[in-house]
Amino acid sequence: MARLEAYGVNNWLPDNATALDIGCNHGYLLMGLAGKLKKGTGLDTSDTCVAIGNTVAQHLGYSHIQLQLGCFAEWKTDETFDLIIASDVHPWLEQPKEDIGEKLFALCKPGGVVLFESVGHRDPHMPEGGIDDTVAAISSAGFATLNAGSLCDDGLSLRRFWVLQRPMEEKQISLQAVRHKRLPIMEGESATLSPMRQICEMLTEQGAWFHPQLRIHAEGGNLSLHGVPGAVRTSYLRVPMGLMPHLECFDISIKGNDFHCQPNGKPLLSHHQQVMEAMIELYNVTNKIALWRESLPFLAWQGEPALQKLVALHGHDQRFPRYQRLAAAGDNETLLTESFLGSRKFVLRKQHLQAMDIRGVQEQRNVLLPVIDCLNHHLEADGFTTPTDGGEPVMRTFHEPLNDSGELFVRYNYYDAVDTLLSYGFVDGNSPWIASVPTVLKVGNHQIEVKSNKVLNENALPFDMMDLRYYIPIVAKQNRNLTRITKLILCTQKPFSLRRVLTYLVYQLGLAHTELVAQQQVASLEQQLIEQNRTWWLAFADDIAHLPVEHPAQQLCRHSLGLIDQVASQLAITA
Repeated sequence: MARLEAYGVNNWLPDNATALDIGCNHGYLLMGLAGKLKKGTGLDTSDTCVAIGNTVAQHLGYSHIQLQLGCFAEWKTDETFDLIIASDVHPWLEQPKEDIGEKLFALCKPGGVVLFESVGHRDPHMPEGGIDDTVAAISSAGFATLNAGSLCDDGLSLRRFWVLQRPMEEKQISLQAVRHKRLPIMEGESATLSPMRQICEMLTEQGAWFHPQLRIHAEGGNLSLHGVPGAVRTSYLRVPMGLMPHLECFDISIKGNDFHCQPNGKPLLSHHQQVMEAMIELYNVTNKIALWRESLPFLAWQGEPALQKLVALHGHDQRFPRYQRLAAAGDNETLLTESFLGSRKFVLRKQHLQAMDIRGVQEQRNVLLPVIDCLNHHLEADGFTTPTDGGEPVMRTFHEPLNDSGELFVRYNYYDAVDTLLSYGFVDGNSPWIASVPTVLKVGNHQIEVKSNKVLNENALPFDMMDLRYYIPIVAKQNRNLTRITKLILCTQKPFSLRRVLTYLVYQLGLAHTELVAQQQVASLEQQLIEQNRTWWLAFADDIAHLPVEHPAQQLCRHSLGLIDQVASQLAITA
C-alpha cells in the first residue's frame, strides 16, 4: 500500500512482528502488513467495522489478524508489540496526551515503534492544527523520532505522520524508576521544597502530570525547574485548570514579610483552599515579599522622576498608574499584594470557565498557577498552552531544556525590557526587541500616530504577512490626514519586520501607488522612527545620569539604545 510505503515502518519491523492498530476501522493497515506480521490485533469502538474487517481478513486467509471491539482507555492486555498504529484517532482516545503516550510506551516493546498520524480535516494544504504539540506531549513518555513526513493520498486531507521508537530497555532503566514515583525529582533545600512537595502531591492526586525527568531545584530560596540538558522539545507539565485557586475567593494580606490568606465566603472548588495555602507557604519560605519590596520600581524608585516617564510609555496599562497612586499614598501593603499577585496571576476567560462548568461568573477569573509559576521567563521559550484534554481544560507547558543546566523557561508574554521591569522588577537583557515610544510619523500631509500598546492584531492578514502577526499594529484611520496605530516594533532578530510592516501600512492606507513611491515613503518612516526613538532614550539617559551605573534604569537605557542602534545598522539607516 502506498501509505505504508510513505510511512516506512517496514524499515523498523522485524520478521514475525506483532502489531496493534488503535482505532483500526476495518483493519486494512494491518492487512497491508500481513506478510510481515506474526500477529496483528485491531481495536475499534465500531462493531460494524470490526465485523467487516474480520470477514475480509478471513476471506484473504489472514488468520493471524484479529479485530476486537473495545475502547483504548479501558483496554488492558499483558502483551507488548513491535508496532503500534495510532492513525487519525487521537482526539477520540478520551485521555490526556501524556497519558496516551505513557500507555503506548508501556504497550510498545523496547526497540519497537509507534506510527502516529494526525487527523484528516478536509484541507489538502494545511494539516491538523496543534499537531506538533500533540506529538511532543505523547513523545514525553520517552519516545525518539525515527521518521516524520506528510501525505495527502486521498486528495482531501493533508496528514502528518511520525514513526516513534521506544529506546532499548537498558537506556530506560532510570527513566522507568522515576516514572513510578509520578512526582518531580526534588533537590536542594528541604525547607523550600516541603510546601512544593505538598503542592505536587495534591496536584498529582487530582490528575496533574509531571515529566518523569522533571527536576525542581531549590537554592538560596530560589526555585527553578529543569529537564534533561539539551533534550528535544517536549511536554514537562500538565495541570488541570480546575485545580488553580481563584484569587477572587480569598482575602490576602501582608503581615511583616509574610502573606496571609483566608477564604472570603465566595464558593470554592474542591482543593482550592489547600492548594492556595500551600502556595502562600511557598511564597513565605522563599521570602518573596522582601525580595519583591527590593525590586519593584514603584517602591524601590520612590521619588525618581524617570519612573513616570517609563509609566507614560505604557499609558494603556492601568496597573502602573494605580501602583504609583498606592505608593504616593503610602499604602505599601496593597501595592505589594496587588503587584506581586498581579505578576503571577493567569486570567481564565469565559471559554475556560464554561469548559469547567463554572456558573455565575460573568466574564473571567484570576487564578494562581501551582508549580508553573516557578518557571522563569525567556522571550524565546514557548508560552502557556490551554487545551481541553481528556475532557477537561488544562495548562500544559513545552520546553527545550538548556544545553548546560537543563533549566526550563516559559514565555510569560511578548514582553520587552520595559514590560519586565515595570511588571516583574527586572530588566530582560535578552529581549531582542522593544516597542517604539509613542510618536508621530509623517508621510507627506498624512500623520501616523504611533502608540505603545502591544495588543495583538487578530484581524485576518494576507498569507505572506502571517509570520508578522505579533508585529502588525491595529490601524484606525481617523480622516484623510490622520491615522492611529497601536504599535511599531524594533527587533534585532527580525529587523526587516519593521520595513515589511511599514510597507504593508502605506499600501493599506492608500499612501503609495507605485513600488518606487512606497520604498521612498518607507525609508523616510524608518528614518523618523529610529531618530525619534533614539532621541527619547538619549533624553532618558540624561534624566538618570545621577543614578549608579548598575541601577535598573541605567541597564534598561543601555539595552534600549543598543537595540535601536543595532536595528538602524541592520536596515542601513544612518544617524
